[in-house]
Amino acid sequence: MNLKISFLVSSSNLIIICFLIACGFENENSEVKWNGDRAQFDIEFSFSKNLDDENILTREADGQPFSGFLNLTSEGTRSEQGYSEGRLHGKSVKKNNDGSYVEANFEHGELHGEMKFYDSSNNLRSTILYEHGKLMPPPSKN
Repeated sequence: MNLKISFLVSSSNLIIICFLIACGFENENSEVKWNGDRAQFDIEFSFSKNLDDENILTREADGQPFSGFLNLTSEGTRSEQGYSEGRLHGKSVKKNNDGSYVEANFEHGELHGEMKFYDSSNNLRSTILYEHGKLMPPPSKN
């Protein structure tokens, strides 16, 4: 009998602990998404310089570097940008109202990888390559 009661108590404790872990705590890497226009952005965010003289995007509310995704609408453009610790990181897309757009990749605030330019009909117009913020020469044609 005691063994049966002990098993029920420990099972119920385990279920409660699992529930609290799943529901009560945020994942440190959970995606933060912000959507807004330029006026809202200017109220909620600012750029500040760090010790390495880099521009870091911070939230006005707490002064902490922003990590997450921004969807910013401005006159004539929409941008979708990923940030990590206040630096551009990951895929960034800037779309014009005419349908043309640019896709770029960032790594810790620096352009890294292909930057692609598309026209309003979704045709690739040009591609340039960056490595750690440095523009790379186009591949030689043999």
